[in-house]
Order: sequence, then C-alpha cells, then structure tokens
Amino acid sequence: MRTGKYPENAYKRSVQKYLQKSHNRTITSLRQTALTYEMAPAVFLQDAVNEIYASKAEPLFFTAGLAVPPDLEEKTVSNLMKDLSQAGKKEGVPFSGAEVTTMENVLAPVLQITVTGEREAEPDTDCKRADVVLAGTVAMAGSGILAVTQESELLKKFSSPFIKQAQEFLSCLSVKKATQTAFQNGAVAGYSLGEGGVFAGLWRFAAMHGAGLSVDLRAIPIRQETVEICECFQLNPYQLLSTGAILLSTPNGADLVEVLHGEGVEAELIGSIREGNDKVVCNDTETRYLELPQEDEIHRFFGRQDK
Repeated sequence: MRTGKYPENAYKRSVQKYLQKSHNRTITSLRQTALTYEMAPAVFLQDAVNEIYASKAEPLFFTAGLAVPPDLEEKTVSNLMKDLSQAGKKEGVPFSGAEVTTMENVLAPVLQITVTGEREAEPDTDCKRADVVLAGTVAMAGSGILAVTQESELLKKFSSPFIKQAQEFLSCLSVKKATQTAFQNGAVAGYSLGEGGVFAGLWRFAAMHGAGLSVDLRAIPIRQETVEICECFQLNPYQLLSTGAILLSTPNGADLVEVLHGEGVEAELIGSIREGNDKVVCNDTETRYLELPQEDEIHRFFGRQDK
C-alpha cells in the first residue's frame, strides 16, 4: 500500500462508514506522519491548523503524540517538541499537551498532531454551482522541504539565492488571512490543500460539495522555483504537498479575487463547481479527468531515495 494518506476508496470502505457526523461547535483536525526524512513537523502542524481555518473555525490549542524507538536520543525528542512549540507560538496556537511513548517495533519517530478549534456555525457546502478561487500558491510546502533537504544536490544546478528563496516558502504557509478575508466577503466553503497536492484537493473539494468541477490548469498559481525544482527531480508539482494554499467556493470569484489582492493575498479564479460528477482539468485544448487522490510526490521522492 502507498505511503501517506490511506487510499480514498479503502478509507470509505473501512473507516468512513463507521464515523458519525457531529454538529458540535468544537472540531478537531488530525495529522500523522513518520519522521523518516526530515519531514518538517512544523509543516504538518500548519497543515492541521489550516484545516481548522478552512472550516470557518478558530484554533484553540494543539496536542501531540509521539512514538519513538528505544534508542532515540532524548535531545531529538526535545528539539522536536521545541520546534512544534515555536511553530504554535508563531501561529498563536498554544501547545497544550504531549504524550511520548517508546515502542520496540517503531523504526522511526511517528508524530501525531491534533488541533482543536471552535466555530460559530457549520459551513454550508450544499452548493452545486459556484466559482472556485485558489488563494495562495500550490506546492510551496513540498518544494520548500526539497529545497532544505536536497540543498547540496540543487546547488549543482541552481544558485544559492534561488534555493534560499524556495526554502523561505516554509515560513509563509498559513491560510489564516486568506480564509478570514474570504469568509467575510462571500465565500461559501473552503478546503485547505495539503497532502496529494492541488489535484487531490480539487477532487476532495468537489466531493465535499457533492458535485463536479471544471478547472483551468493554466490559472493555478505556482512559483517558478517550484516548477524548476520539480523538473530537477522529475516530480509532478500538482501532486506535491501544498500546505499554504486553499480552495474557496464563492458566488462571484472575480470579486473575491479582487478583495484578496487588495489584502495582499495571492489568488486566482481557476474554475467552477458544476452539477454532475465529472471533475475536469483543462489545459489549452487538452482535457483530463481527475483521478482519485494519488500518493503525494514528496513520499514517492523520498521512497525512491531510500531504495
């Protein structure tokens, strides 16, 4: 089975059917990852916090669970907790609890982050026709991680300032401003991008609305540094970790884009929600249908490196 999020169909068959919908104002967002290749735990915290913002809620606090092998140095645990605490302070979300367990059969640290938030009302996603706006820029988290962990390899092809610029992507992954502005100006619902990249996010966003969608690939905002790093490692940037970007449905996408630009938030009108089930991505005269979310390119890359 692939690395990362459990496959969509398997999740529906074996997990989702046992879950009950809660209408409580308190909600949680959970992320879990094995820290096998310097996977920037602060990015996964931000990913979970961003999901709270996308749910029209405010994060209250977060907790962490960590399973470690017996021979892991205490300093490693201390540094990890310090990084999470600093990331939480930066976003204004208190780090309120942590459970650390030593386990014989754990080969690498496994981190679980749970963010708890509160909202006034449940988002209304019963919308079969709306514009789709993407706020932020796709694949910045993934290309930022690659710029940090593969710096020596990238320096063979790119200048140091180019790589430093990509590394800075990891410092600007919050969607707080974008979501607050969007929901105050007519946005109906949001979906924070993360694992699987924008293609996975679009598929889940359409499913969340119970509808199809049509998107112009050329309108999706992406940084040149990301494009070139992905070309260097033969990765698809549209399936690369995209924490820091959010999809928004709204009655008038052009107006929302203008408002977001006025607040200094990069945003583009990329398509529309539409009736039916087809999830279509157009690129000039070429049209493709989105598949079920695939394995994130960041996992595929590091899995390839381990072989």
